[in-house]
Amino acid sequence: MKKKYIDILVISIIFIIIYGIVLVKNQIFPFGENSMLGGDVTGQYIPFFSYFKDAMSGNKGIIFSFSKLLGGNVIGIWDYYLMSFFNILFLIFPLKYFAEVFVLIVGLKIYFSAITMNIFLRKKTEDIFTRIIIPLMYAFIGYNLAYFINIMWFDAVLLLPIVVLGIEQLKNKKYYTYIIALTLSIISNFYIGFSVCIFSALYMLYDFFRVSKKERQETFSKNFIRFLTCSLIAVRLINVCNFANDKYIT
Repeated sequence: MKKKYIDILVISIIFIIIYGIVLVKNQIFPFGENSMLGGDVTGQYIPFFSYFKDAMSGNKGIIFSFSKLLGGNVIGIWDYYLMSFFNILFLIFPLKYFAEVFVLIVGLKIYFSAITMNIFLRKKTEDIFTRIIIPLMYAFIGYNLAYFINIMWFDAVLLLPIVVLGIEQLKNKKYYTYIIALTLSIISNFYIGFSVCIFSALYMLYDFFRVSKKERQETFSKNFIRFLTCSLIAVRLINVCNFANDKYIT
């Protein structure tokens, strides 16, 4: 393996050890009889993922379903709970293994949060130690540990470093990273995606104050216009989902 990927290898090994210890200590499958299922996971999320599997298999409607009380529009459920790419794993395994798939997805989302932070830091520093420790700290932040059962809220955390990287690339007239990352953040869960939008605006404000007065006058107005334009493009790209959801709410 090339030396430049050593930090990712170390992150992967440390993450597996830490996550493994958590599972062993709490006797969660495959290291015990316990599971992460409980509360809203059992009462809402697993039934939603079961519906997701049935809908993608053609056994239930994607827009309207009688499994919702006496029948109703389910676009809102898709929009909030089911738009994560990681949900594809629920299509691979039968319902009886959903508890184990849930544990796997939680682990994968936390792990890739570390990887995306590492990708961001690669543009900031050559220090291997920093590119290992900071991503692991980010992956195991209190938010992830406190809300781990709400896996639909994790995608935005995973994508946030890429969003920030995209904002910084706007200065070099590179737009696609920011647009795609912000779009995916909103699509994966509009609730947390909205928080990412707020953070993006605050980051632009921070970027304004961290540069010299001369640089502000020369470049900031252009960067801000690029930021605003790309943000609006990202919002427009998710209108397919939001339009259907708005019609349902209306």
